[in-house]
Amino acid sequence: MNDDIAHQLFDLNQKFYDQVAPAFNRTRQVQMHGFHKALPHFPAGKLDVLDAGCGNGRFSEFMSQAGRLKSYLGIDFSAGLLEQAAEQYSSLPEPVAFKQVDLREADFLDGYPTFDLITHHAVMHHIPQKRRRQAILNELASHLKPGGMLMLSTWQFATNERQKRKIVDWSTIGLSKADVEPDDYLLTWNRGGLGYRYCCMVDQQQTAELAAGAGLTIVQQYLEDGKERDLSLYSLMVKKGD
Repeated sequence: MNDDIAHQLFDLNQKFYDQVAPAFNRTRQVQMHGFHKALPHFPAGKLDVLDAGCGNGRFSEFMSQAGRLKSYLGIDFSAGLLEQAAEQYSSLPEPVAFKQVDLREADFLDGYPTFDLITHHAVMHHIPQKRRRQAILNELASHLKPGGMLMLSTWQFATNERQKRKIVDWSTIGLSKADVEPDDYLLTWNRGGLGYRYCCMVDQQQTAELAAGAGLTIVQQYLEDGKERDLSLYSLMVKKGD
């Protein structure tokens, strides 16, 4: 996939999330089962948290209610979702902030501190080009404190019969299979208006490759969420040697 196509897909997703932000936000109010399953594995005590690709910011509420939040920074490229996040969660008792950040930019965390816990929930599969996914994970890993943890979750839509019905042909947006990489898909959204978004199937093998490339060790991995309780692959990672 060339960079022009990658930018087209980034723009497609940004337009999608900005346009459907209120409807999408309504479907993302319940805390994920996968969060609860991860909680006992997080570093001890109250944590400085970076939520990279925070969407509507619900992870801030989860950590606050669990009594595990020291501070929270949520970053996302969607102004619409960040607006929803700020409206709902800026009044939490802990320090909470939301910033618009473009993960496509090199060193997108330049100037930011390090964190005890970094979560990258349901984002990586929306990043076109494997090399970009690797660069993002590398950048996140570089902002972990010693002993810190990175929680990555990716949507396993291509192995679920209910979700596979959302896949449509690339010709819908004027592209073809030759324009994209293996395991790249175009999916529909039909709540609050029709929309399209780019997704990649980031499975266990690709997750292991990404973790190794970022110098991270997977210490816990499981499937959770959705009606079938298998729609998200959660991978809890630490830096090698930590």
